[in-house]
Amino acid sequence: MALDHLLAALERDATATAERLRADGRAEADRLTAASTATADQRRDAEVTVVGRERRARMEEELGAVRRASRAEVLGAREQLLGRIDAEVRRALPAAVGRSEYQDALSGRIAAALACLAEKEQVSTRAPAALIPAIRKAWPAGRVSAITPDETIGSGFRLASADGSVEIEETLEAHYVSLRGALMREALQQLGEVP
Repeated sequence: MALDHLLAALERDATATAERLRADGRAEADRLTAASTATADQRRDAEVTVVGRERRARMEEELGAVRRASRAEVLGAREQLLGRIDAEVRRALPAAVGRSEYQDALSGRIAAALACLAEKEQVSTRAPAALIPAIRKAWPAGRVSAITPDETIGSGFRLASADGSVEIEETLEAHYVSLRGALMREALQQLGEVP
């Protein structure tokens, strides 16, 4: 009987030890499962973050490329428009010298150009042949000038000192060049392109 009690006690101890080991094993398995799940979640979140960043970076890069292409297209269209405006203005300049407004202002233009030279200095004047009669008519009395036809001058005239050291260009093209930037900004403002 004592042997039976001993065997029963050993069996109870073995069963209790086995239960404790199973419980410890389950607890360890649960801890490892939780740690593994947490690690997998962290890795997945990190991968999702990296993939999300890469997608955002690609999207921002593509968006930037589209914006640059769109801006280049707008600038190209703006440049074409300004080119057409410039060409139209330049085409209209030769006809402007025949208008009464130009003819009325011609004597003032001549006087302003002559004021740049010494009063007694002889000057030479070059102008398109069609404009020479109007220049002679507007020329101040007592001032001597040799007026030479020159079709390459443009729409207006050029005065030069006798030695050629001073030349005053009074052409519409020269005035247009000096005003071109402001005129183009005004055109863009009217189109709503410039604040």
